[in-house]
Amino acid sequence: MKYKFSDLVDIQRLQKLMNSFYEATGIPHGIHDVDGTVLSGIGWQDICTKFHRVCKQTEDKCLISNRYISEQLQDGPFVGYRCLNGLMDYGTPIIVEGQHLATIFLGQLLHEPPDEEFFRRQAREYGFDETAYIEALRLVPIIPKERVESIMMFFSQQAQFLAMLGLEKKRQLEASDKVLKEREERLRLVLEESHDGFWDWDIETGYTYFSPRCFEVFGYEPGTIEPNARSWKMFVHPDDIPLVTRMLNERLEGKTTRCNAEYRLITGAGEWKWVISRGKVVKRDEKGRPLRMAGTLIDITERKQVEEALQKQTAELDQQVEERTSELVRVNKTLQETLMQEKALLDSIPDLAWLKDRESRFIAVNQPFGMACGVKPEDLVGKTDFDIWPKELAERYLADDRQVIISGRMKQVEEPLIDSSGQQTWIETIKVPILDENGQVIGTAGIARDITDRKRLQNELKKHRDFLEELVWERTKDLDMANKGLQKEIMDRKKAEEALETERLRLFSLLEKLPAAVSLIAPDYSLVFTNKKVRESFGDIKGKPCYKIFHRREVPCTDCPIMSVLEKNTPMEQEVVLSGMIYHTYYYPFHDVDGSLLALGLGIDITEQKRMGKEIARLDRLNLVGEMAAGIGHEIRNPMTTVRGFLQMLGEKDDCTKYKDYFSLMIDELDRANSIITEFLSLAKNKAVEFKTHDLNHIVKVILPLISADAIVTDKHIEIDLDDIPILLLDEKEIRQLILNLVRNGLEAMSPGGTLTIKTFSEGNEVVLAVMDHGKGIEPDVLEKIGTPFFTTKDNGTGLGLAVCYSIAARHDAAITVETGPIGTTFNVRFKKIKRED
Repeated sequence: MKYKFSDLVDIQRLQKLMNSFYEATGIPHGIHDVDGTVLSGIGWQDICTKFHRVCKQTEDKCLISNRYISEQLQDGPFVGYRCLNGLMDYGTPIIVEGQHLATIFLGQLLHEPPDEEFFRRQAREYGFDETAYIEALRLVPIIPKERVESIMMFFSQQAQFLAMLGLEKKRQLEASDKVLKEREERLRLVLEESHDGFWDWDIETGYTYFSPRCFEVFGYEPGTIEPNARSWKMFVHPDDIPLVTRMLNERLEGKTTRCNAEYRLITGAGEWKWVISRGKVVKRDEKGRPLRMAGTLIDITERKQVEEALQKQTAELDQQVEERTSELVRVNKTLQETLMQEKALLDSIPDLAWLKDRESRFIAVNQPFGMACGVKPEDLVGKTDFDIWPKELAERYLADDRQVIISGRMKQVEEPLIDSSGQQTWIETIKVPILDENGQVIGTAGIARDITDRKRLQNELKKHRDFLEELVWERTKDLDMANKGLQKEIMDRKKAEEALETERLRLFSLLEKLPAAVSLIAPDYSLVFTNKKVRESFGDIKGKPCYKIFHRREVPCTDCPIMSVLEKNTPMEQEVVLSGMIYHTYYYPFHDVDGSLLALGLGIDITEQKRMGKEIARLDRLNLVGEMAAGIGHEIRNPMTTVRGFLQMLGEKDDCTKYKDYFSLMIDELDRANSIITEFLSLAKNKAVEFKTHDLNHIVKVILPLISADAIVTDKHIEIDLDDIPILLLDEKEIRQLILNLVRNGLEAMSPGGTLTIKTFSEGNEVVLAVMDHGKGIEPDVLEKIGTPFFTTKDNGTGLGLAVCYSIAARHDAAITVETGPIGTTFNVRFKKIKRED
């Protein structure tokens, strides 16, 4: 069994101890369990509580820092980390038997005076009050790293001490659990061997456990009775409910020590059984309120049958019954006064009608019901069916009531009835549940109609029906011969209709499966027909105007081709953009089945064709630039090399020493021109590349120190997230150049303090290299020109960096996709996996 840290240590005492430590030393702390719940903490700085933790972006950085510390806790007695908001955090784990239960944190401090300019930039970036933010910064304690390490060693030893206390407590709990389980097992064995049912009631939740023997007593299959305290009342005899309820309440209120109740239960077979239920409150809260009660259930039907036989011979039982009946009559008379309107409604019904409460006691009956019973309606209020009908009939009526109450559904039956004169009639009875405003069943309503005459008529009709069936059978044989010829004619016509329907369905299926958008448009611009392609793009739009659906207009288009097609009776074609997709559309005049003139629209999606055209044009430009660079690169580099050599030689001469700075400047410019020529040559489609099997993750790790150095210079951070990926065919030098270009672009797009992430992962048949920055994103007009040679948004850029990346990707049969938004941009380079032969 797993335990929480709060289960093993007295958290209140631990809080007092840590707070006293803070008051004595001024050293803040925090103790969190593995779920992130703060168990103890004091001394947190305003810069975090009033700024970093109330801003979504800086709070996310705080959470990243906490995760980093938690992930690295196994590497030593403690771990320290400079959070992304600029402060230092430390943590040491509390581990009990190899299970990490909690962490002691020391944080929100500095090792040396802060770079206030960095924090001022951070305040402006996230919209903080700069003055208040800097004041909060100056309150952050500056603690040398050596002193922090000694503090953390103390916290580490304290964590070990707490772990030792937790381990001792854990073993005590495990020993207690073992003893409890052994006791429960012994109790289970005893109950299984006895003939007593066992129940266990959780009073707070209402959940009640019934042992298998309880279900045997009830006469139901295990699991068919709802496990709650209200279920038993559904099966208790109405006369026994008050006694059982009173005895139960007395036990719950502590007036008695035990609850021993004898009462009747109705079984699944509709029979009444006597049981004795003994119960005791086994758990109370500190205020004495009951929390849990348990007990047994024993079948005492045989004993009760003997007792009832003896009691019937005593006058005392008769007197008790009479007194109880008088009391019920008195109570029900009061109830009748409140039900006069309902009774008036019942009296207006010519059939037998009645209302019963949840215990099957009559609330109201109408005059026909009283006449059938030979009793005044008002004298029936408060009584049950056992007071009116023979026992066998009353038990059946009571079982029907219970079924309606439990199921919550209507029940309709046809059954015999013996009225007050002893005459048997047939009635049709309908019983329905009565629901309160919360949907709970509070009683039943019933109506019974005399169907004796209908039964007699049904018997007579059956005789007539038998005679007619015989007559029809004779006539049917005569008609069979005549029908055979007619059936053949009908079958021939049906085959012709089926062939026509098949042809119609084939044509409709063809229209539905066409990759083009097909529609029929009336002269009033309404859409008469659309195929599946149109519905997939615009929904079910039949009958709606085309200009509102396709062009999002409230009035018809001024240059609408449909009107021209209908007026001139000639076809037209044009290119349109609908919902961001480009369609080449054709319009033809079309005569409907009723002869009316419509416009037939046929639209072919050419969006991908247009995109491919742009992509081919861009690649052609890249190839053209590369071919030009390859053609002239040799001729330019040779003279440049000569000039550079002479400049170096002249720079070393004594006569030219005073011009040495000029010579160095000219050499630097020649080198820069040479690097631009190198980038030009990288654009060549036919550039020689050397493909070998490489691990893309290894290439990223090799150049990580180089790009990390670039990030540190600009106060930015690099994170890597490398999944297990397969080996690829790559040119290592070109892939390094690709990664460097994408990373440097991402770093330049972010403000100081930002984080750039390099990820690798597999996706289907592709391996993806993703470079994600947290910049401001790329504008749509700029995004369209990404990768075009000489296009740049930088003051000193050449416009060749991303163009080189696209060329390298093309030579590797890879594709570059861009995802951008207000919170950053991601460049995804998708390499195809190496196909392996089985």
